[in-house]
Amino acid sequence: MAQISLHKRSLPALACTADDSKLLPCTCHIKYDQVRLYATFTLQHVIDTNDATTMHSFTFIYNSDNLHPETTTYTTSGRDLTQLESQHIARNITPKVRALSLQLKKPCAILCPKERIPRPTHLIGLAKATDITIIFDRNWLTSQQHRFIFDIVAQPETFSGFPIDEKNLKGRRLDNWTVFYPADDRVSNEPHPYIKLSSKRSLQESDDTAGLSPPKRILCTPVHSPTKEATVIPTPRSWEAPPNIDGLQHAPLPPSTPSPYAVSVRTPTPHSLPPRAESLHNLEDDLTTIFENTAYDAQYLRSAADDEFLSAVEEQRQGFQYSTEDALREFLEEIDRIVDETFCKLEEKVVQYLESVEESVEEQFEKVITEKVDRFAYAYGKWMMSVARSAAGSRGGRMTRKAGQKAIHQKN
Repeated sequence: MAQISLHKRSLPALACTADDSKLLPCTCHIKYDQVRLYATFTLQHVIDTNDATTMHSFTFIYNSDNLHPETTTYTTSGRDLTQLESQHIARNITPKVRALSLQLKKPCAILCPKERIPRPTHLIGLAKATDITIIFDRNWLTSQQHRFIFDIVAQPETFSGFPIDEKNLKGRRLDNWTVFYPADDRVSNEPHPYIKLSSKRSLQESDDTAGLSPPKRILCTPVHSPTKEATVIPTPRSWEAPPNIDGLQHAPLPPSTPSPYAVSVRTPTPHSLPPRAESLHNLEDDLTTIFENTAYDAQYLRSAADDEFLSAVEEQRQGFQYSTEDALREFLEEIDRIVDETFCKLEEKVVQYLESVEESVEEQFEKVITEKVDRFAYAYGKWMMSVARSAAGSRGGRMTRKAGQKAIHQKN
């Protein structure tokens, strides 16, 4: 059985009717069986009583075969939620809000407490409504469970609701919306069709049909002869010994010493004892009936225990899966946080390094330029000095030659 449920709690949800804008906080439980084609949505609302230690719950049951296939939808919710409403359904800081709209053919069945409690009148509208909207956070569900809901909504007519028996009631009673009204205003006390009729006979049915059943017999053991074989005899109206009949053993019981094996039942007064063969035949029929009822009870208890065990295993598995998903999500978030912090620190260091490199490059560039300029100025100065010397030397030579030529000319 594929069952959408959470470990130790159900799906937190909000519910409202089509003509009521107020959202009711509750929990949603979705049961889905692919093999037996069962599908049921339930909403549970818990109310407080005058006793602070006692809480009572009302469970609204929406079976798949009670849904209109054309108008039942599962979409993204477009409703704006308050902060408290978002906190009620959200699993994390980024909820994915979904809306499950159920169109019912008739008002749903309700599981309510057996004891008398103050009637929660604020639930009347939800109990009588045939147009229900359930809002919850998509993050609570796995991808497979998400597909389950789509399968149910797409073809609700192919499924039927989970049967409800004494095991499912768990000390509660099944009723309808009239449970929220006074007893005088209730329209019907007929048994509800939601309870699966079983072939096992109930105690009430046995009491009501006792007058129509064949007379029951008593297995008696004589007081003074415990080793003697007990004889099946019908229960007389009084404890007087029955008349002796040839070929029949009987065990008379005195009025002052009732046998612990005798069972008081309502039977007609017999006028004569049946023959031994007929008594044995009736005993065989009774033993066969007892055996069949016992076998049915054993099979029923075994099936109920198996279902309960499988449900517990499924809840444990889903709880482990949710815990694993939460741990993995937290681990990934922690990794992202560490990566972000490391990246920020690395970025700061890179920026500082680039700034220091830029300053160093500027200093080196200025130093190199200054050295080049100084060397160029020095070389240029030397060159200018050599040019000046060479210019001065050539001018002095010309003057010397002119002076020598002039002296020779004067001498001649």
